[in-house]
Amino acid sequence: MKEAVVLILDANASMATKYDDGRISRFECAKRVARDVICNLMIQSKTNEVGVVVLKYPETQHHFYEPEDEEEEEEDKEEEEEVPFPNILEFGGDGETAMVARPTPNILRKIQSLQVSTDSSSLRGDFCDGIIVATDSLYQRTNKKKYHRRIVLITDGEHKVKVDPQQLSVVLDGLRDLECTLEVIGLDFQKDAKFDTPIVKSEPSSPAAKQNEAAPDEGSATDVDGDTDDGGDDGSDTEGEEEDVKLIKSQNESLLVSLAQNTGGYVMAAKELKSIFETLLGKRKSKSMRRKVEFQIAPGLTVEARFSLLLSKASIPSLKKRVVAENRTKTEEDKDSEKDQGGTKEDLIFFKKIDSYFDAENEEMEITDRGQAYRYGSDLVPMSGYDIGGLAVVSIVKLKILGYLPYGKVPRALCVGPPYILSGADSRKACAAISAIARALERKKHVAIATFVQTKNADPSLVGVFPYVDQLSPTATPQQPIHLVILKLPFRGDVSALSKPSFGPYDMSKEKVCDDLIDALRLEENQLDSTEIANPFIRSYWKTVIERVTDPNHELVTARSESNDDMGISKEQLKRAKPALEAFYDSFPLPPIPISGKK
Repeated sequence: MKEAVVLILDANASMATKYDDGRISRFECAKRVARDVICNLMIQSKTNEVGVVVLKYPETQHHFYEPEDEEEEEEDKEEEEEVPFPNILEFGGDGETAMVARPTPNILRKIQSLQVSTDSSSLRGDFCDGIIVATDSLYQRTNKKKYHRRIVLITDGEHKVKVDPQQLSVVLDGLRDLECTLEVIGLDFQKDAKFDTPIVKSEPSSPAAKQNEAAPDEGSATDVDGDTDDGGDDGSDTEGEEEDVKLIKSQNESLLVSLAQNTGGYVMAAKELKSIFETLLGKRKSKSMRRKVEFQIAPGLTVEARFSLLLSKASIPSLKKRVVAENRTKTEEDKDSEKDQGGTKEDLIFFKKIDSYFDAENEEMEITDRGQAYRYGSDLVPMSGYDIGGLAVVSIVKLKILGYLPYGKVPRALCVGPPYILSGADSRKACAAISAIARALERKKHVAIATFVQTKNADPSLVGVFPYVDQLSPTATPQQPIHLVILKLPFRGDVSALSKPSFGPYDMSKEKVCDDLIDALRLEENQLDSTEIANPFIRSYWKTVIERVTDPNHELVTARSESNDDMGISKEQLKRAKPALEAFYDSFPLPPIPISGKK
């Protein structure tokens, strides 16, 4: 399902505070997180949509209010009370218009250009205003449409908030109706909370109860439907101001936890940039089993199932070449010459280079004289697309079990192609049947041999159907439903005949050396887990692309270094394994290879 995400960035003056051990400011961290979230959405699907809301901005521009010219904007500054949600900036996927839309590189440049104003603490536009603007923007764009909706708020929570309980209650009802979650990235927060499901909407007994439902606790530093408290006299000392900030931050954290609870979201107490990326970008989105298949378990016993691709190799887009077409104009002599020949060159296909099977070069051929053929030795055997289609078997998408073999008779090493997961989808009977077969195969240590027609009228493949437990899930247990995994088996011409060299007699006395080496380099639990390691080349590619969106001359960005290599082991592990490595080298000495000038 496509996503619609609105990012809310807090531009309060406190966001200029150093963060992540003093390497960057809080606002730079917020911009980097927003940029990576948007890029991740662009990579996942071109149908995802995004919008950005900036709090405490010197200007006011959003879909509730857009100034037409500078004079009108000056007039509105004088009459600020009439401006809805002042000091809020909103822009969509194109970086300009105030609406949720598909992201373009312009939105990344727009985010990069944002800065924190030194006097932004005195401006209006708190996170409650931002949530209201973001919610309405999502509603206008995605209401009654199939979207996975999220609002991501990145803030330090150190600015005072003006709360209208009745308005906030309406917004929370709207978020629940949209099934939109509020995800709060709290920079240097103390409170942390996660909620799997939103609070069930209930009808309050009175208007007062409805207002109290979303209002902060009594005694909060957050102002409820009134002017913010100054927190002290002008002569208050620094310690008093720090205490006020701590109180404001604590009460804002409580308010945000309550809002996240109402929407089934979470509040993350983020202490460093790495943890934010792990939370926002480290999640896997489950894909639904969309492709239907008729699953024949036995003669006369068929259920409707679904199958989906389990693995697909990640890749980078191919380079695009910029072609400049030459604008050629025909002279009158050329046009007269074409008329004399009985037509124009656009009616014919011109071949600049003809294969050696033809005598003439630069021969013009009519489109009706073209044909397709397969090379067979020195001849070309005519074959059309209709002929190829006639060789296919007319069949529906179907998986048909033929029989069963022990595990050892079907080596997994010779399986061909990516695996597919088989599930019963929404049918409880199909799920029960598939789960029962999977459990039986696991108990008996057998594999089902079947024919698989992957697409309509495609040639059937011989496959092995294995039991499958989601090993990526840390909560997977034998009591959970087990699915089936489909792996294609090779035909006779698919297996390569390799001549394996002989290594001579085997020395049994050196077995202990190999055992010690394996024990010395034994990895810790979850170490080098390939499912948690990003492809370094693809990661470097996207990091470089992101940087060159804002700076075309930016140097290449590598995601791999000697000090931080995800596909490596620590120096401490190598040091512990040094005696075993030396013993292995002594037992199996490798003679030096002579270096010659030939390559």
